[in-house]
Amino acid sequence: MKKSIIKVFAAAMLSAFVFALTGCGGNGEAAADTPTPANTSPADDSVNAGGDIVVAGSTTVAPVAQALADAFMASNPQYNVEVQSMGTGAGMTAAIEGVADIGLASRNLNADELAELGFITFAIDGLAVITHESNPVSNLSFDDIRGIFLGEITNWSDVGGNDAGIIVVSRESGSGARGGFEGMADVADEVAYSLIGTGSNGVLTSVEQNVNAIGYVTYGLIAGRSVSAVSVDGISFSGAAAADGTYPFAIGFHMAFQLAGVNEQTQTFLDWVMSLDGQDIVQAEEYVPVIQ
Repeated sequence: MKKSIIKVFAAAMLSAFVFALTGCGGNGEAAADTPTPANTSPADDSVNAGGDIVVAGSTTVAPVAQALADAFMASNPQYNVEVQSMGTGAGMTAAIEGVADIGLASRNLNADELAELGFITFAIDGLAVITHESNPVSNLSFDDIRGIFLGEITNWSDVGGNDAGIIVVSRESGSGARGGFEGMADVADEVAYSLIGTGSNGVLTSVEQNVNAIGYVTYGLIAGRSVSAVSVDGISFSGAAAADGTYPFAIGFHMAFQLAGVNEQTQTFLDWVMSLDGQDIVQAEEYVPVIQ
């Protein structure tokens, strides 16, 4: 995703999109209704002594969270932010149980999680439907994609490609990216996958090593890999396409925290992530910032 494209976002479009991401589908709530952590003390140098912050969860979100942590610590060396990659479900559990200060999610929080956690949406990305770089198919309709993942289309020749069987690659069960993709593609619990890749890198590697494979990862992770992202109904992912809903596989990245409140260092980090400095890092990492 090109940075020049990101800059075409209008603030109103972003606000509407983030509201929709966190409020639709029955397993999320409207952003306006989501509690945010309360700052219990002034964030100034006299009281801001620093401390440790544990951030854990989605393997999809972890790279941009690590970039945010590194930039935050460079400007605020009194803090130590540890990012742990363990999957969305495990990250939500860690946040609920207090093992982590912040949980990372690449899907909407479910009802049980929302009973314990609030969240912020700090970035927007799209799930890329990826093929091997040598695959001649560059565009698929939404119905084609759904048919492939349901096992109704099993040969690339049926969608304009080579006469070869399609190898369908998925993330592991419990992955936020898997849950997001299956929900948006309307294929949840109906796919018999050929291969399961552990983590986003597992999916990328599987597609790189299988010329007839198809899978999905977030756009922010495909740069430099030997895969191609197909357009969907002629629409490639961009910030504008995510905002106006024409690209069907757009997702929000969330940071979750206990409804009971967070400690001072966690509050400081969350505030920084949602500041212009933090959002500049989101953009530099090729994701769409939610604040301009």
